[in-house]
Amino acid sequence: MEYYADSLPINQMSESKIDELLSFGWYRMSDRFFTTSFIRFEKTIYNAIWLRIHLSEFEMSRSLKDLKKRNSRFRIEHQKFTIDPEAEALFTKYRRITTFDTMPTLHEHLYQRKAFDKFSYCIKIYEGEMLIACGIYEKGISSMEGLVSFYDDNYQKYSLGKYLILSKIEYAQSLGFKYFYLGYYVPGYPKFDYKLQFSKKATEYYNPMVKAWFPLISYDSYYDEVKLIQSKMENLAQFFTSNNLKFKLVKNAFFDMNIYHDFGEAMPNLIPYFIQIGFDHLRDNDMDVITIAYYDSRKYSFMIAECDLYGFVPTYEQLDDSFCDNYVLTIRNSVPMRFETD
Repeated sequence: MEYYADSLPINQMSESKIDELLSFGWYRMSDRFFTTSFIRFEKTIYNAIWLRIHLSEFEMSRSLKDLKKRNSRFRIEHQKFTIDPEAEALFTKYRRITTFDTMPTLHEHLYQRKAFDKFSYCIKIYEGEMLIACGIYEKGISSMEGLVSFYDDNYQKYSLGKYLILSKIEYAQSLGFKYFYLGYYVPGYPKFDYKLQFSKKATEYYNPMVKAWFPLISYDSYYDEVKLIQSKMENLAQFFTSNNLKFKLVKNAFFDMNIYHDFGEAMPNLIPYFIQIGFDHLRDNDMDVITIAYYDSRKYSFMIAECDLYGFVPTYEQLDDSFCDNYVLTIRNSVPMRFETD
């Protein structure tokens, strides 16, 4: 099964590897590079749509030109990034106003386990000698990605977060880079809509189902992978119902577990929705074993899998419409299910 979510440690990176991973919808988070097709906010799973700006196509709109002019009073510096007390203090101040999830300190936000800033740079914005905004980015050979931006809340009227991203884009363009990567956008979750404000013409999105980039203006709900999987699972549930099979449709709380844990040779179940079949689980080599069915949207196929179960084994009655976080599954083997539900 192709992973919907995965990660690699940052210390395995090179400039060429950064370019390669970014081109396949990966991004740096803390001390790892990761990718995911889905993201969960509260009780809903959304698509994570990776965005980049094709820099040769980028032209500033009138509103971006006005933003740049409004902030021309401030001094900008680009430099190799290292965490210093000045940046930490500004990040602490920023945490009081942001609605995004952040770690308690800048060091933890960027590194968590181990510091590694070989490819990291920053743009700092000053009023006089006072640091009022900082944006950290990472460079490959022909690509740049923005990692984090933060600013002094006393300057909110200057839209410094947006200005930092614009300044990174301009700087990447001046270096002759091909792409600037914005991270993921989440259709239907407005918190990330600010990433759409830089260039409709030059922004592209990554479609992992065909492994290619397309103009964002061509994005359509047809490519909604979450809805596709939900629809297929509803069809599968109808099939089981019509055949009088005991089952439960499960929302998997750990569909992104591969980002945070190394399973070695084991293959974790990273499907956001699956059907648990039967509830008389087996024991084999001191492991609980259960059978599940799911839809693999990358193979366009229903699959049935035998899985090792780690954690508490719920009964039929204990599984409900909430996210199941009682257990983690690793797939022993899986085969296509040969039937039609439509």
